[in-house]
Amino acid sequence: MLNPSERKHFATTMIGIGQNYGVQLEPHFLEFMLKALGYYTMAQIEAAALQIVRTRKYTTMPTIADFVEAIEGSADDKASVQALLVWDAIRRHGVYACPTFEDPVTNRVVSQLGWKSICATPDSDRSWFLRNMAAAYKAHRKCDEVKAISGPTAVGGLIQGVVKSIGTNTPRAMHG
Repeated sequence: MLNPSERKHFATTMIGIGQNYGVQLEPHFLEFMLKALGYYTMAQIEAAALQIVRTRKYTTMPTIADFVEAIEGSADDKASVQALLVWDAIRRHGVYACPTFEDPVTNRVVSQLGWKSICATPDSDRSWFLRNMAAAYKAHRKCDEVKAISGPTAVGGLIQGVVKSIGTNTPRAMHG
């Protein structure tokens, strides 16, 4: 999390971006943005902000997800980088030494496909391998994102809240 000095710098940065897009950011929204982006360093946030305002990619105020993508890269970028790391590891380590990757998703994909099987990919199939490895990475990562959403408890609570709201805000004819 950001310290008090960084929090002030964060607010100044976001207000500046808002002005760039003709938007005045409300304090409660700045606090929300801080919660969502507070896991990154101020240097990462500022670099993302500068990248965003230097490009003409956005015509309206960028979303929090746009900042995350500017910091972390797109899903395609991540998948391509991980596929290249696996290809490099194949060539450096060979079939007899299965390396461990920093990215847990990459480790899972490699484990599922099997290191020996991956190592059997001939150099002539490099582009095929990179494309398919990236696709497998994205699929596994997407599954992780779906799993991160709380399951039945959160959904049940949401449904109960909606039902309760409908029950108190709808005409009598709808209940019977």
